[in-house]
Amino acid sequence: MNKKNCFMFLLLVFMILIDSCKNTTENKNSILYRNVSEPSKLILEMSLNNSIISDGNIYTEIEAKVIDKTDYTTILINDGSITVNNIKMRIIENSVAYKITDETVEVKPNTKYTFKITLSDRTNYSASINTQSKSPAFRSIPISLERGKDLVFKWDTSSIQDLLFLVFSYRDSIGVQITEYNLTLISSGEYSIPAKIFSWQTDSIKTLHLMLKSINKTDLNDFASLSSIRSEFKSEEKIVSLYP
Repeated sequence: MNKKNCFMFLLLVFMILIDSCKNTTENKNSILYRNVSEPSKLILEMSLNNSIISDGNIYTEIEAKVIDKTDYTTILINDGSITVNNIKMRIIENSVAYKITDETVEVKPNTKYTFKITLSDRTNYSASINTQSKSPAFRSIPISLERGKDLVFKWDTSSIQDLLFLVFSYRDSIGVQITEYNLTLISSGEYSIPAKIFSWQTDSIKTLHLMLKSINKTDLNDFASLSSIRSEFKSEEKIVSLYP
């Protein structure tokens, strides 16, 4: 092979490699970004989260996910956007989601939040939700509990919204065990967890963890079934020590 042919061969190989890299990038982007213009083919999962971490410190997050109903893949809208109260949500490619996690738009009680979804053809759809009037809160819960006794606790019934759950967890020899109890219909604001649920492993279960979670929900009728906005408020986690 002469020098000219060798050069042409190397140039051809180089161009193929460049084109291959280009196609890989385009394929990668096509997985994330899709042209979508029919809302009936999209499932939207929008959430507003407010969690009391400790000592009154609050963490808030707003998240939106778009699922293409044709193959149930989570996507990003090509040439589109999602805003909350006129603030554009940030695209997080590694989790294929739209988010706001800073103080730009905080999730507060008794506040209206309006999402505007712009699809690839520039059509806009809006939906709103009103957050809970207050965060859920315990009225009474023991700091420690004698092993073998039922765990009795009370909560502020005025914090009940659409739904109220108790997230109950403990760590045993297998790992972390989590159970959710629906408290929505318990008007007394008092519940008892039987000791047989947690006191059977005296060596491995040392503490019980309890957190209240209230949920408001609005369905998005312009989009596919299961599309909704959820407003979720969580209380500070309470820890109950078991003895002996």
